[in-house]
Amino acid sequence: MEVNSVNPRIIEALRTRDGVIITFEDGKYAKFPARLLYAMILNAVEMSASLSEPGVPASSKTP
Repeated sequence: MEVNSVNPRIIEALRTRDGVIITFEDGKYAKFPARLLYAMILNAVEMSASLSEPGVPASSKTP
């Protein structure tokens, strides 16, 4: 499967002690260790406290 040919939709993200488990709309899921995510932090989009996501109350966001 070519990554550019799909637009995966995340339906759930579960925080674990040492990472995150992400469930996609098609039923596939992946576990990402915290150390991997932290190592890739420079590639992430910066989130500001004033950023508003549709359907996500500002009070539920973590800085």
